[in-house]
Amino acid sequence: MEHVKPRLRVGMTEKGMAWAIEQQFYRRGAQGVGFDLIAAVGQNTALPHHIPGETRLERNSPVLFDVGCRVGAYRSDLTRSFFFGKITPNYRRIYGVVAAAQRAGIGTVRPGVTGGQVDAATRGVIARSGHGRTFVHSTGHGVGIDIHEPPWIRPKSPDVLAANMILTVEPGIYLSGRFGVRIEDTLRVTSEGHEILTTP
Repeated sequence: MEHVKPRLRVGMTEKGMAWAIEQQFYRRGAQGVGFDLIAAVGQNTALPHHIPGETRLERNSPVLFDVGCRVGAYRSDLTRSFFFGKITPNYRRIYGVVAAAQRAGIGTVRPGVTGGQVDAATRGVIARSGHGRTFVHSTGHGVGIDIHEPPWIRPKSPDVLAANMILTVEPGIYLSGRFGVRIEDTLRVTSEGHEILTTP
């Protein structure tokens, strides 16, 4: 992300931003994208699986990137949400809730914990904020040869975490017609806890 954000300009399309990210992957040795990249601006950030289109970046707009590359047989996954320009108080508040939810979920990741327990930790924070119904997808999933694979981090998932599993934690809040915020990191389960593999 540190190589992409400085290149953002008013008037860039979502497709153009997705291509800029893909170029950075190739320049750093990736063999391809890990999945169909998501680049969303404005109200489109409230669509969890938005397909990049011709919507153009405007000043003082929310932006969401859900991206990953493929190196050899393995894939990566990362989502960052931010404001291009002057952030609004409501966006800052919602971002804070999602960040707190993600911290709660990540804090539970260790061997012996189930995917359902990790999901409950993130979902509980968002529910207590009053936005529980806007968190419309699972908290995460395993990542490896496939971009979505076990362990499943979703309500009541019985999948038990074990050392060296790779998984994501990606809570979100989506306010239809306004904006959405999702924060996603990829983690490795260690013998005593976890290691965050993605960069800030």
